[in-house]
Amino acid sequence: SVLASRFGMVEAPTARIRRNLLGEAGPVNGGAARRLKFLSTIDPIAAAEVVSDLDPASTLIISIALRGNEETGLGTKTLKSWLLHALGTNRRPDHVLAKHMMLVTGNDHIASIINKPESVHMVPE
Repeated sequence: SVLASRFGMVEAPTARIRRNLLGEAGPVNGGAARRLKFLSTIDPIAAAEVVSDLDPASTLIISIALRGNEETGLGTKTLKSWLLHALGTNRRPDHVLAKHMMLVTGNDHIASIINKPESVHMVPE
């Protein structure tokens, strides 16, 4: 990318996206690679394992509830509790959740329950 900019060439968007996702020499996170983890069960031991080495201040939790089932809701509540416990001591819970949690859903009912509509992303079922 340095060579491309030296000769007036534009970096391909896919290369820039790949570099940003991998965290390669990016100013956002000091070049550290980003990690993506999944919680697909409501088992508290599995949840503890998923968050064991995460920094809550730099974590974004994305809950995907296309149809909305009880297990997805319980998993989301578990991670929400972890986040609020770790970050909510001196902050308002709604500020913590607005910054660190997002919901992707195709269910209008689930979307209507969320207090912060800007953190809800609707997708077609």
